[in-house]
Amino acid sequence: MSASPQLPFAALVAQWPEVAVRRLARLDTPLAIAAYLDQLDDTEDAPVRSPLSVLRDRCCNPLDAGLLAAAALRQLGVHPQLHAVCAGDLWATLAYATWAGTAVTLGGRPWRSLPRQRGLMISNYDALDWMTEDSGANSVVEAALQLAGYRPK
Repeated sequence: MSASPQLPFAALVAQWPEVAVRRLARLDTPLAIAAYLDQLDDTEDAPVRSPLSVLRDRCCNPLDAGLLAAAALRQLGVHPQLHAVCAGDLWATLAYATWAGTAVTLGGRPWRSLPRQRGLMISNYDALDWMTEDSGANSVVEAALQLAGYRPK
C-alpha cells in the first residue's frame, strides 16, 4: 500500500461515542496502556477487531492488542510502528514507538520484546479507518503479517 496522508487523531475518533473517547483518554502513559491490556479478557479465536470494538467489548485477541496499543499511543502524539510476531502457531501484533525518549513495546501477551524486523507504519493506513472499522483493522493486521513473512497454510 502506498503511503496516504496521516490524519489528525481527532479525525480518527470523530465517529466514536464519547464514552469510548474518554476510556481511551485514560490510557495516558505506556504503563496505563499495558495495565489496561492486561485486564482485558482474551478472545484468541475471535476475528480481528478495531480499537473501538475492543474498548466497547472489553476483550481482545493477540492481534487486536497491538492495534489498541497503537491507537492509545497515537492519542499521545506518537506514530507507532505495528509489528507482527509469532510464537509457535500463535501470532500477535505489537506497537513499537519512542515515548518520552524511551523505546516502548506494547501489545499481545506474552510478548514484551520485539524481534529485529521492520515494522509497519500504521499511520500510513489511516484512510482505512482502522481505529473504528473492523475491516480496516483486519487490513492493517494482514499487511503487518505479510511484512513479517506470514504465509497462510
